[in-house]
Amino acid sequence: MRISAFIWGALLTVFFCTSTLSAQTLATTPKQTDDELLASQFVQISNFALAGEGEVRPDQLTRARILMDLALSLTPNDAELWRLRGELSNLEGDQQGYENALRKYLALRPEDDVAQYELILKLVEKQQTLDARTAKIEAILNSKAATRFSQPLRSRLAVYAATSANEMGNTRKALQWLAEASRLDEANPDAAALTYQMIGGMNATMQQTGAALVGMIRAMPYNAQTRLELAELLMSQGVFTRAAEQFRSAAAMSESSLTVDQVKLWSIAMACTGRRDLALKIIDDYEDFLNAQARLQAQQQAFSSGQNLGDATKEQIPAVELPLEILLTQLAIMQGMDPIDLGDRPEKIFAKVKQELLKKAEQGDVIAKEDYLWVGALFNFDTPEINAELRQYPVENVHAQIARGFIALRNNDMDTARAAFEPYKNENPYALYGEALTAPTPTQRYQALQNVVYKGNATTVLLAVEQLQSAKQQVKATSVGDAIRRHMDRYPTRLWNADPANDPWVQLFIESDTPRTNFLDPITINVRLRSKAPLSLAVNTPYTVSGQCMLSNLATILGQATPPSPPQLVDLNRQIRLDENSEIVVEFRYDYTLFGLFAQSNPQNTIIYNVSGVTDPKPTFTGVLAPGIIGQKTTLNSQQVAGNFPTKTLIDTTLTSAASPNNTNHYTALAYLGTVFPTLPADQEYDVTETQDKIGELYNNQFNESDIKGKAWLVRFTPIKRIGEMDYKFQRIIEAAQRSNESMINIMYLATQIADSDDPGLSAAMRSENKDIQAYANAINDAFNFAAEQRAKAEEELKKQQQDRPKGIQW
Repeated sequence: MRISAFIWGALLTVFFCTSTLSAQTLATTPKQTDDELLASQFVQISNFALAGEGEVRPDQLTRARILMDLALSLTPNDAELWRLRGELSNLEGDQQGYENALRKYLALRPEDDVAQYELILKLVEKQQTLDARTAKIEAILNSKAATRFSQPLRSRLAVYAATSANEMGNTRKALQWLAEASRLDEANPDAAALTYQMIGGMNATMQQTGAALVGMIRAMPYNAQTRLELAELLMSQGVFTRAAEQFRSAAAMSESSLTVDQVKLWSIAMACTGRRDLALKIIDDYEDFLNAQARLQAQQQAFSSGQNLGDATKEQIPAVELPLEILLTQLAIMQGMDPIDLGDRPEKIFAKVKQELLKKAEQGDVIAKEDYLWVGALFNFDTPEINAELRQYPVENVHAQIARGFIALRNNDMDTARAAFEPYKNENPYALYGEALTAPTPTQRYQALQNVVYKGNATTVLLAVEQLQSAKQQVKATSVGDAIRRHMDRYPTRLWNADPANDPWVQLFIESDTPRTNFLDPITINVRLRSKAPLSLAVNTPYTVSGQCMLSNLATILGQATPPSPPQLVDLNRQIRLDENSEIVVEFRYDYTLFGLFAQSNPQNTIIYNVSGVTDPKPTFTGVLAPGIIGQKTTLNSQQVAGNFPTKTLIDTTLTSAASPNNTNHYTALAYLGTVFPTLPADQEYDVTETQDKIGELYNNQFNESDIKGKAWLVRFTPIKRIGEMDYKFQRIIEAAQRSNESMINIMYLATQIADSDDPGLSAAMRSENKDIQAYANAINDAFNFAAEQRAKAEEELKKQQQDRPKGIQW
């Protein structure tokens, strides 16, 4: 590697002396022109200038920007470089530079809606007032130019107009723009979220709320919280199958467990559909989850206290007791099941309920004792004991009366039961349910139980549904529930049964381009994200399609692992919407990364590498990054960067190619000779010193005869003078580069040849009349100062630690 100012350069030489049997001639047809080859070097160094931990420093941004500008001066039609240039301007806070780069990029890639949207927002936000911004965005939307925009782009602009109108208090106009945004693109999550937010402040009806929630889920299918809200609304409207479906989907995509209330409602919804066995399984799985969490917590405590992780599992960790309301839910579910199938399970559950309530009663909780009475009466447990206890409670006690009412029902004493329930039916859901059971005719009983379905709490709803199902009577949803269900039926079933683990909606592919025949050829990784979804999805939102992919690699030379390089993020946010059966394809130049730099610095060795890709990366408990709920993972295995071992034949042919500027392999040959120069292996066929002399003479002669770009290329691959080296064969090139007032030459020297702040070329460059050279030199100087400060802090910390260390006994 040529960037000697950084420690990574030392790692790059680790494998220089390994050998491999490979091609004996360099490829004669590079995939890039000379301008593209030189531009690639500037981009590579620009990316490397940003490497490091923590926030990017101003000196890093300055160096990266100047190097990127040099690359663009060579390849002004490279759209991807203009996109990267815009990102640098954005990081620097140079909004005008960002806007200019976006315009250049869009001139080359007009189909990129994301960039077009960003540019329009920049133009709109230049307006100083909200009124002016609103007028500007509306003018754009109403212009003829807007008809050329895609529907997803116009939809996003309409949401901006709606937001502005809403902020100005013009609710009518805001709703009009929102309706337009949703019409243009139902996958627009911003439109769905703002619609839900606005109707929430307008005393919306249940039906309007349900429609807004349906729109939210359609636009953000993997939002578990929205599905839970819709599920609870559906429960309250008697749409149990759809409610259970949404609870199940929410559980499948939730990154945390459901709450006690949500588990309760899910199991009740499932039981109301007639699947009581599955309802009980939901609760059993929840109990298993709670116990697994308890074991994990015990292991973590054991680990933090220095114990073996396995010690915690050997202990008898007490089983987690289910919350009281879940136990009551289990009893309610079991009311409609065959007692033979249940065995003594109901008795065991009631025993836990009784124990918990009476324990609270002993601690002074009066209501807990009353709860024991009506729960036992409702589920037909401890009837004699409860009857005896009820004698001490007056008729004014609501819980006692409800208990008396259920006991009377068991005894078929309808008049007594009705008299007990009737006074409290409007304030207590169990009294409402009890009174429904006392209705004198089947028709009245059906209507009363249906009323419980609409007005009761979750447990009494389940009990009422069980009574209706036992009587072979249909359970009707409310008119609101029917309307919401019809609205849901507009969309595919897979939307409502979304299960990211078992039915992923996207596929990730990582593919390589054609084999590399030249050691400076691009290493292109094609990242492809393909939709398998039943409908179009927004891109780069938390609940649809990930906007980025993280690539990491493992590489070896002759089976020995190479220095690790940091993961790379690939921006997939190139379009606003991913339609059904369509895909996003991004070409990522892997040779611009540290791995690419390593491969370039080892042209004599064949490198085998694997690339892993993860979308929506999230850290796991162990700290490993894995796909999030909407993510995917894949691996590209056994890729090869072919090496060319420097035999005499190869050196001779390369010297010939390097000596001819008209040779198609001229740049490649020069780069190869300069790269292998410092570590030429001893060979019986040639004398190392003599060969290095030939390379040095060639470099110096070529530098004198080359144009500006050729000189910059030679400086890039000129070997760095090693400490103590007396016969440095490239001094003339270095001195000429130091004196040069050409940005390409001098900045290439500053970027690749300076080892420390004492270099005379640095101080000269800081006084240069060329503003870019001066700015780059100052940035390099700032980087050296920062490194010196970090070293001083580390030394001071080490010194302090040594001073604080206990002194040994002096014998």
